[in-house]
Amino acid sequence: MQVVSGNLDKPRVHFTAPPSTQVPREMASFFERFRNLLNQRQIGVVQRMFQEGIDGFKGGLSAGNYAIIAETSAATATRDLGDLVEQSALRKTGERKSTRYYLAIPEFVPQRATVTENGKVDWTASTTK
Repeated sequence: MQVVSGNLDKPRVHFTAPPSTQVPREMASFFERFRNLLNQRQIGVVQRMFQEGIDGFKGGLSAGNYAIIAETSAATATRDLGDLVEQSALRKTGERKSTRYYLAIPEFVPQRATVTENGKVDWTASTTK
């Protein structure tokens, strides 16, 4: 799967997802590392992030999204997310209202691909860390 924009004659590929066969292995490995550290709300939200794809939600998970998915208050969502970051289960980007969270899967580095003017694909590691 790819996220593409631009004209049909000059498409720009923003993201290429890994094979779907990789997700179950990554999910099992992730939960094995954190199974005794996560509460039920955290487990539910992390499972939902995996359902969205190995890189989690497009644009990252916000505290507001977490609160809705976990059916909890904003304060509890913020505490849970801080705990997940502290445990290295999630990685955090941004500050205040632009704070977003992504699955911290060490074996997976999101790749972004762009198609150059001569039609070649240029792969670079994601700048979202």
